[in-house]
Amino acid sequence: MQASPPIDKEALHTELKRELRSDFLQDIRIESGIDSSGEEAVWVWLVVDEGAMGSQKNKSKVKDIRESIYRTCSERAPRRLSLYPTG
Repeated sequence: MQASPPIDKEALHTELKRELRSDFLQDIRIESGIDSSGEEAVWVWLVVDEGAMGSQKNKSKVKDIRESIYRTCSERAPRRLSLYPTG
């Protein structure tokens, strides 16, 4: 029996694309599955323009984007998700 995803990926993708507008953000990729601890997990990747992270302004914007992702995932999750930043 396969576990159901902890979040609706399509709905999350649609909401994040609408919410996260940035001139350097090309795409958002979302995957779900089981993490190394055996818990259900959601991974969100931001695909950005090459060289975009060389700008301090863009680095600051990514912090805002990360907070938006955390908030949106927490609101959409059917139960509490632990959020782990990377990078």
